[in-house]
Amino acid sequence: MLIRATILTLCLCGAAFGQINAGDPVKLKAGGGVVIPGDASVDSVTLGSTDPTTNEGRVTWDPSNEVLMIGAAGGRINTAKGSTTGVALTASALDANPAAHLTQYCADRNADGSCATLQDLDDLQGILRTRQSGFMLGADGGAALADADDQETIWSNVFGSGVTVTKIWCQSDAGTPIVQLQRDDGTPADMCTANLTCTTTGATCTVAAAEDNLAADEEIDFLMVTAGGTAARVSIFVVWTVD
Repeated sequence: MLIRATILTLCLCGAAFGQINAGDPVKLKAGGGVVIPGDASVDSVTLGSTDPTTNEGRVTWDPSNEVLMIGAAGGRINTAKGSTTGVALTASALDANPAAHLTQYCADRNADGSCATLQDLDDLQGILRTRQSGFMLGADGGAALADADDQETIWSNVFGSGVTVTKIWCQSDAGTPIVQLQRDDGTPADMCTANLTCTTTGATCTVAAAEDNLAADEEIDFLMVTAGGTAARVSIFVVWTVD
């Protein structure tokens, strides 16, 4: 009987096989996983490359900008500056001042993915704290509204926190009915410094500084001061911020 044995010899000669040194090519297998230096596999990208746009799916380090980039279809993802299109944000204010990430964010982007509008984070906090509520009385095509069409509790602060009203807006389907909102903490008081005359295009009033803040469980009442005999519907919107 003939027995054949095959002996596999692995030689680790010269530079250590499996050791990654600065400038060594770090290769990625097509099916996943990393190929260590010394392997002649394809699909490689050298650490330090500054052009990841042709290296889809690969991670590179851009030493000039000190950012980590991930090749993406049609471009790159730049983890420090947020580009996902392969176009660096060199023309944007965000690129000119990367430290702005600590206090600012990109509110709007250009078609190429670069930042068009830089916004302060303080402004974003204000936007996130802003809410609006609406109330409608009557209906288009319905009977004309009357002076007696007052409504209590069109809004109640069940939010659990104090809120500050910043805007009161009214629109009517026809005519110019005159209305008023009242903050009701047990003693109703006008929220508009003067009665609000609604229009078909919408109108606002000046909010009274002494009545713009509603604590938890306080309410807003609606007063129809003068209906006018023409309007069949009025819509009220109130903008408020969480304290």
